[in-house]
Amino acid sequence: MSEIIKYRKKIDEIDNELMRLLKERFYQTNIVMDIKKESGLNKLDKDREDIILDKAKLYGDEVYDIYQYILKVSKEGVKTK
Repeated sequence: MSEIIKYRKKIDEIDNELMRLLKERFYQTNIVMDIKKESGLNKLDKDREDIILDKAKLYGDEVYDIYQYILKVSKEGVKTK
């Protein structure tokens, strides 16, 4: 049982880091969205999105699916605290 606790602790550490990084990613995305809006640029950059998703595919279907959702949420705008 202590072996499970050890692995769960590591998973918790990874989850905390993922959440911190997602929050930072959404913050940066919001800045880019503001700049695009002020500059009259299109919100969507399909080429960039394709590059990101191509990289995600290299890590498997699950990562690809997660990144599709991250990009969807990013385009909608995310409130960050």
